[in-house]
This record gives sequence, C-alpha cells and structure tokens, in this order.
Amino acid sequence: MDSIWNEIIEDMLNPLVQQALDSGRIPIGFSCSFAPLPLLSVGKLFPLTLRAPGVSTTELADVYLSSVICHYTRSLQEFQMQGSYYFLGGFVIPCACDHIRRFNDHLDILKSPEDNYFNYCLDVPRKDGAGQIEYFAEELKIMAARLAEHFGVTITTENLRAEIVKFNEFNALLKPIAELRKAAAPLISGTEFHKLMLASLAAPRDLLIEPLNKFAESLKLRKAGHGGRARLMVMGAKLDNPAYIRTIESQGALVVADRFCPGALPNALEPIQVAGDPYYNLAEHYLRHTVCARMMEKRDERIAQILKLIEEYRVDGVIIEVLKFCDIWNIDTITVLEALRQAGIPVMRLEREYQPSGEGQLITRTQAFLESIESRRATVGQQACQA
Repeated sequence: MDSIWNEIIEDMLNPLVQQALDSGRIPIGFSCSFAPLPLLSVGKLFPLTLRAPGVSTTELADVYLSSVICHYTRSLQEFQMQGSYYFLGGFVIPCACDHIRRFNDHLDILKSPEDNYFNYCLDVPRKDGAGQIEYFAEELKIMAARLAEHFGVTITTENLRAEIVKFNEFNALLKPIAELRKAAAPLISGTEFHKLMLASLAAPRDLLIEPLNKFAESLKLRKAGHGGRARLMVMGAKLDNPAYIRTIESQGALVVADRFCPGALPNALEPIQVAGDPYYNLAEHYLRHTVCARMMEKRDERIAQILKLIEEYRVDGVIIEVLKFCDIWNIDTITVLEALRQAGIPVMRLEREYQPSGEGQLITRTQAFLESIESRRATVGQQACQA
C-alpha cells in the first residue's frame, strides 16, 4: 500500500490538507457520521473528520470535562486546547450524544476574541419518520445559511446537488473495493481497507481520486488474497486508528466487515438521491442510512442487518469494541450480545480508550477468541463426521 495513505491518517494536517489550504480552501471539522458531507463541500469548503492523533493525556481537557465523559470527546477537547486545530475554519458537531455536546459547548466557552472559527451544533433527531426528516432538512438549511454568511460562500440547490453527485461518484470508487472483502480470500486486508475509509474522511475527496484509482489498479495485480484463522466482524463505537485492526489481524485473524464509525457497513457507501430537494435528500439519507446505536427504536432492525452481514461476509466471529463511558454503545451492546449468542455466533466484547493502549491485552484477548472459534469449528467438524 502506497505511503500516501499512511501520511494522510498520521496527522490531520496532512499533505493533501496542506495542498488544499495553500489553494485557499477551508476545512470544516466534523465529529460523526451524521454530518452532511456534501453540504460541507460546497465552494471552497471541505470536510475533515475530527481526530486527535498522538494525544497521550487529557490533563487540560480534564479540567473542564467530567472524568466519565468518553475519551474520544476528551481527546478532541485536549487537541483543541493545545491549539492543534488552528488550521480549521470551523466545526460542525452533530450533537448525537451528551458527551460530544460538551465539546461543542466548550468550543464557544473557551473561544477567545481573536478566534474566528465557525461552530455549529447540528440538532439530529433520534427518529427517522417523515416529520423528523422534514425537521432535519430545515435544520440543514439553517446551517447552510450560517455557513454561507460566515465564509462568504454561495450555497444554492444547484451547487449542493452537484456536490451530492460528486459524493456518490467517490463512493462508487470505494464500493467495489469494499465488496472484495466478501471473497473467500480477499485481495485487501481489514487494516488496508480501514486506512482507505479513514483517509476518505481525512482529506479533500477530489484529491484522493487519483491515488484511490491507483490503489484499485494495484489490487488487480495481486496474485493471492488474504487468509486467516477466522473471518471477523469488528463493530462498535468510534474507531479511527488502523493500529487496532492491525493488532487483531496480527494474530492471524482477517477483519472482513467493519460495522463501526467510520466503517463502510452497512450503508456508508450508499448513494444519496440526486433528484428533488437536496436538503430533504440529505436529511433522509443521513437519518435513514446512518445506522447508529443512538436510534434506540431501530434496535431490532440493526440486529437483523448485523445477522445479514455476518452471513453475507461469511463471518466466523464478532468483536464488539466499546469506548469506555460511551453510554449509547454500552446500552446497545447488551441486546446485540444476547442476539448474537442466541444465533450461535461467537462474540467478544472489548472496552477500550480512544487512543491505542493495552496492546498486550488486546493480543491476549484476540488469541483466546480465535482459539475458541477454532475449537468450536473442530467440534462441529467432529460431530459432522460422527453423523
């Protein structure tokens, strides 16, 4: 895999972001999958997923945020207080949980007179009915007006619709690569694919088209695919560091399904409808295709999707990774664990911090999980022979 992908994800201010800044473009940081990327791409704007690479402690953030706020939120706060987001033109924070809302609050509270960054708390409904879609569409129109006023950009239905087309075209480049993971011996590893997905949110997408096409062509030259002791699905909360997937795969596993934020499954690469009101289309797409644990009433639908993906990607076992103190995922995990166990699917729950830590424990737990899958497979084989 070309070094460009590592360069993109190692630092938020990576070479492609710097190239965009040099040409007068303005990056807008966003915190979750409910952020409407086409709307943040109009004119000279471009979206960047908010990360905190390299943050080892949160001693500054801990002064302002409770110790039971998730480590992702506290890491973003630490990064901001260190001045590491200085190059961003602003922030769009979908307030999908109370934790990230605290980060949004402190962007305003700690804003100095010299700061001129944009900050918007995007109100995301917890249901996806017709009324909620209409409400969210109006919320997006309000945000668009604020963006236009602050940055002096023109946002019309025509140029917003054009950005939706570009969004769909880029996802159409990624989707065939994602589909490769269904094969018995995929040409791409879970670590590599996670790098692609993360990079697609960490740099201007138009600057990624050439390297993405180049990578897709290089896959065609690979003579052998990846195998492993077991095919795994990793699902759960915010995961934006390939080291986590790499550590799991280092023990002989192959991660073929990524049901986490920002993973591809189940609907992240689906196209947005182009015809009609672009604001309504964005609202409908993000409310109905962002399969988030915060949408409590869709629990049964999420479980059914997971079981379908397990069959489709021939998954042998599921690892559920949960950020410590993440209320939403800690609640949702209870029912998911029960459903998977009832379906006879090996499953392991892992609690983690945002920054990579406890690699030894992750290795030990992964080894034990793989051994249990292999033991189960051997038992089933013996029973089949006896029958």
